Amino acid sequence: MRRSLRGTWISGSYLDTLQTTGSPARATASAPGVLDFHYDPARDSVVIGINGVHYCGTKSITLIHDDSIALAADGYRVRFATPRGADRMVIAGVELRRVSHVPEVSVGEYLVNRYFVATYTRLDSSGRALPGTVAITPAGAVNGLGDVVALMVATDFRQLRPETDVVGLETLFPPDTLYYAWKFLSDTLTAEWIPPPSDPQKPPPEPPGFKLTLLRHKAH
Repeated sequence: MRRSLRGTWISGSYLDTLQTTGSPARATASAPGVLDFHYDPARDSVVIGINGVHYCGTKSITLIHDDSIALAADGYRVRFATPRGADRMVIAGVELRRVSHVPEVSVGEYLVNRYFVATYTRLDSSGRALPGTVAITPAGAVNGLGDVVALMVATDFRQLRPETDVVGLETLFPPDTLYYAWKFLSDTLTAEWIPPPSDPQKPPPEPPGFKLTLLRHKAH
């Protein structure tokens, strides 16, 4: 039974809202309570996201009886039903669906894989293609965008901009992380720089600049 829990599970209401709106911010708002669950049977370890906080536990699953399990992690205890079918379970009344058999996949990494992994052409302000390509890998590594080396979906940025989908672009040099509000329209990704709250008049970084536009190459 424990082996059948192996992997990364995400709230079904989160996934449904994500499918409908394409917005992680709206999906997060639609899924209060348990958002994600990760279990590694090799270590008998658990990570569970509840109301924006991740609780970790090692050897923290206890079999109560045939139809429930108790999880104790950092003093938090929750009972949840036996998985319903191969890839669904219920925790504290929240349906979760398995999105990977790998336990260590975070919600941010899942979003990178779902939305961003591809090769792109960068467009200038008039919509013309610039030389070279930009590649984003499943691990979030970025190649071809100057000093930007990695992309992450900032799933915890909602405290400052609760209605905005945000990515963090990791750079080789300070300021280290640049935050951009992003959206897709068909195969076109647009992202606008978010000035730091501590210095709202600060000029945008160059590159990538105030606005970044990438055109996804179609898979053959």
